[in-house]
Amino acid sequence: MSVSPSSSDACLSIVHSLMCHRQGGENEGFAKRAIESLVKKLKEKKDELDSLITAITTNGVHPSKCVTIQRTLDGRLQVAGRKGFPHVIYARLWRWPDLHKNELKHVKFCQYAFDLKYDNVCVNPYHYERVVSPGIGMCEPSLNRWLQENMSVILKEEKAAGQSSVLILLTSRPPSTRCNHDCLLNY
Repeated sequence: MSVSPSSSDACLSIVHSLMCHRQGGENEGFAKRAIESLVKKLKEKKDELDSLITAITTNGVHPSKCVTIQRTLDGRLQVAGRKGFPHVIYARLWRWPDLHKNELKHVKFCQYAFDLKYDNVCVNPYHYERVVSPGIGMCEPSLNRWLQENMSVILKEEKAAGQSSVLILLTSRPPSTRCNHDCLLNY
């Protein structure tokens, strides 16, 4: 079991550790630039950086505080020449790689959620929940959350005898154990 870094560690060490917890989706270069940018912005906010490290390295199991960055004029963050909403960028990196920008809702205790329009924006991915599209989310909310985090949905269209149908296949996602940086993950 590896020891998680803290805000007093070097930026490179923190970035290295946080890279090990990404969910895929984004290419490694973009992910590294996004994480480096965030760590540099939080280096003077040690308590928030420690909250981010705790949230990410424990997969949100331990409660964590808001992790804030300054809101830009248009609300978007530019990383490696690409612009996106900051809370969405980091939620894609560490929770839902296939997330769309309108699928997030902040949790009640988040004080600086993006949609509250404060000067600072919370980018803690565990301060947001994924909103299920209408018509799909008819199950119990906790079951929905479990399905979203542990299953992949595959839509397959089949045509037979002049009729077409759509099959919904649920497949289990592999646990987030991918690490291309020769480090150990905390479990």
